[in-house]
Amino acid sequence: KKINPVPPMSPAAAPHPKSASRYSSGPRTGSNARRSTAPTICETTTTPMAWWRFDAMPPRKSAAPYVTAERMANVTNTGEGYPLSSDRLPVLTFLDSFSMTHPFFSVHPTAFSHRGGRLLWPENTVFAFQQSYDLGYRYFETDLHLTKDGVVVLLHDDYLDRTTDGTGDVWEYTFEELESFDAAFRFGADREWPYRGQGITIPTLEEIVTTFPDIRLTLELKQSGLEGPLVALLERLDLWDRVIIGGFDDRWSRAVRKASGGRVLTSSGVWETRAFWLASRAGVGLRLPAAALQVPVRHGNLTIVDDKFVGAAHRADKQVHVWTVNEADEMHRLLDLGVDGLMSDRPDVLKAVHEERGVALA
Repeated sequence: KKINPVPPMSPAAAPHPKSASRYSSGPRTGSNARRSTAPTICETTTTPMAWWRFDAMPPRKSAAPYVTAERMANVTNTGEGYPLSSDRLPVLTFLDSFSMTHPFFSVHPTAFSHRGGRLLWPENTVFAFQQSYDLGYRYFETDLHLTKDGVVVLLHDDYLDRTTDGTGDVWEYTFEELESFDAAFRFGADREWPYRGQGITIPTLEEIVTTFPDIRLTLELKQSGLEGPLVALLERLDLWDRVIIGGFDDRWSRAVRKASGGRVLTSSGVWETRAFWLASRAGVGLRLPAAALQVPVRHGNLTIVDDKFVGAAHRADKQVHVWTVNEADEMHRLLDLGVDGLMSDRPDVLKAVHEERGVALA
């Protein structure tokens, strides 16, 4: 068992959710400085992690009819949105796969406990899920990795260092080896670690769905190669109506759609979201294979979720789920705007907002 000697990190000091592994390719330090042997998004795109840049090129060898921002529009950065030149906007057609009548969307608006409530409890653990479940949550967002021996497990980062007492990349370990690490080791503030040594470990996806047989999940793919083991698990446990597959790499979502024969819900990846956002600005209808757009409110100076975006999504029969929202005022504002779901690290705050609005969690 490898022990990381670096001082424990509190949630406040940890990278912001969605930031470290999604938006930046910044260098790792210490034990994380070596190059990963697993395929990463940075290595398979022409511009490293330029997720929401509208001048970035699309992934190489893309099988889907994605277009660059140059082809989508004559983009001019005004600092507040990007106006379009409609004469350069191509006509795009995608096949609709699902509608908002799918059983996954039976609760509206949907309250997601993000990683089980990462600011309240050790993230992506059975313990955290149990706390949110006891609050009344039946919808969760979580992150998936694959172990060395092919087990689908819950972990946000590629590496173990931020949340456990281990070090190194998750795919370097078998599941049996992962079970020896304390998944609550670094949770705490002011050098107080309330959940250390209580047997909280990294769970498998199968453990989560069998422990909580009535929950529904947004499953974010964090590495390539997950589609086969994941689809096999969905098939074996008949989870088709209980999950939606998300992720920032569109190719992984397409791989899951293909492996499942189109049976599984997916949310939009970066390029689908980009195309949809641009089309919403031009008032052009755009059909996507995704059932939902799961997006941040904004990225940098660019506002993504506004009345135009939400209206265009609903006209296209797509739901809008927004991450990661932790302030009550912002939750109310987005729900007033008409978004269909919110993901929060503070399930206690989101529950209070639902109660104020007279809306059930499930």
